[in-house]
Amino acid sequence: MLAGKTERFEQVVILFRDRIYRLAWRMVQDRDDALDITQEVFLRAFRALRSWHGRARFSAWLHRIAVNVSLDFVRRRARQRWLTESFEEIEPSALQALEARNAPADQPRRQAYAKQLRHEILCAVQRLPSRQRRCFVLRHGHECSIREIAAVLSISEGAVKRHLHRATRKLRRVLASRLSVPPG
Repeated sequence: MLAGKTERFEQVVILFRDRIYRLAWRMVQDRDDALDITQEVFLRAFRALRSWHGRARFSAWLHRIAVNVSLDFVRRRARQRWLTESFEEIEPSALQALEARNAPADQPRRQAYAKQLRHEILCAVQRLPSRQRRCFVLRHGHECSIREIAAVLSISEGAVKRHLHRATRKLRRVLASRLSVPPG
């Protein structure tokens, strides 16, 4: 398809660069490192174009490369941080419901509470086991489908569902105890 066609690959880079950058940034939480990872992802993808056979969606194949490059980077630097503190993208309606139920009435205290709530969620997600955390971030942070997550992580769709269910159950339990909210 794209093998050897530099101009067409440039279009692919333009189409996916922001998404790949965001994924890398969420994993390493550093702008320069995320830019380096993004560049490496597209370099590896270009070199490996012949290995993509169309069995998975191109975006899933590219996400898999991005996850692998990011994990390699994290392992090299011995950092295991996966998310940013701006966790607002993940389930904003759930955040708003919790805020409405528990936040102080005045605006400055409400903002401080919202910041603390995001921090609590971030910490809870970071404590999830690795596979559960990866599935959760790809699903809720990057809005990947179950099928895409399975392709990116090279696991079955059933395993993705299992990891998501367990992650959600753990997060509800942890956050409910920390925030005095019923776990349902």
